[in-house]
Amino acid sequence: MKKILKGLFLTGLMVSSVSSHAANFQFPGNHQTQFKITKILAYKDQAVIYLDKSHGQCGSSNGKVYLDWTTDPDIRELYSTALFAWSSNKTVGFGASGCSSNNYPIIYRIDME
Repeated sequence: MKKILKGLFLTGLMVSSVSSHAANFQFPGNHQTQFKITKILAYKDQAVIYLDKSHGQCGSSNGKVYLDWTTDPDIRELYSTALFAWSSNKTVGFGASGCSSNNYPIIYRIDME
C-alpha cells in the first residue's frame, strides 16, 4: 500500500510539474478575433499562416502563426479552418501552446467570427 501511495504521489508531482511549464496563451485575448488571414504556406509537416497585422507574441512583431502537425496529427484539421477563414474573409484569433524557433506562435486553436 505504501508503494502504491508513493507511486501516486510521484506521478502527481510529475504531472503538476509538466502542466506548470505549459506556456499556453491566447491572442488577442478572451477568445476575441481581430486578425485577417492574408496568406497560407502549406508544407508536408507544417503551415505558416500570415496575418494582416502584427500580433506581438513570442518576442516578435511579425504577423505569422505556425501549425505543426508533426507532434499532433489532429492539428492538421486546423488547416481547413484557416483556409475557410481566409476564403471567407473572417476575422480570427488564436490559442497557442508556445513559440517556434522562428518566433512564431504554435497554434492549437483558431477562433473565428
